[in-house]
Amino acid sequence: MINLLPTTEKDNLINGRRERLVLIWGIIISVSLACMVLILFSLKFYILSQVDEQRNALAQVRQDAKIIDSDNLLSTIKAYNITLRQVDSFYKNELFLGKVLEDIGDVSNYPNLSLTSIVLARNNNLITVSISGISQTRETLLLYKKDIENNKFIKNIAFPPENWISQKNINFSLSYSIDKNGQ
Repeated sequence: MINLLPTTEKDNLINGRRERLVLIWGIIISVSLACMVLILFSLKFYILSQVDEQRNALAQVRQDAKIIDSDNLLSTIKAYNITLRQVDSFYKNELFLGKVLEDIGDVSNYPNLSLTSIVLARNNNLITVSISGISQTRETLLLYKKDIENNKFIKNIAFPPENWISQKNINFSLSYSIDKNGQ
């Protein structure tokens, strides 16, 4: 092909081509940048929605944890209340065994007297004590009886008449009550 165009026209055509090329490249870059901006905005909105969902989930978990903690706390308090009631009941109903044995008397003061059994029974605030034993002499048994009768906490003393029949080697029994509130 023969180039018959003047140089100015040729230069104008080359410049026109360059302008179109620059315009096309400008449009491509602009569209690419616009797409990139739109992608970044959509990504931003997606991340913001995910953050909001995570905040809501975290708030829900915290609320559930508070409910669970309050339920655990409530069940723990109920368990402690039951335990405290049982401890209180134990202390209200306990037998003061040391006090009862002290009230029975120190048998070592009576060398000819030995106890063979002690039975304790509780009925409300009244503790019933039944004792059986062996005394070698009636005098020793009388001294033991007087010692028990002189105790201010002991009530309803019962020495059966059979205890006084023999002079020596007496198998005796007695029973009495102790008022738990009177201790």
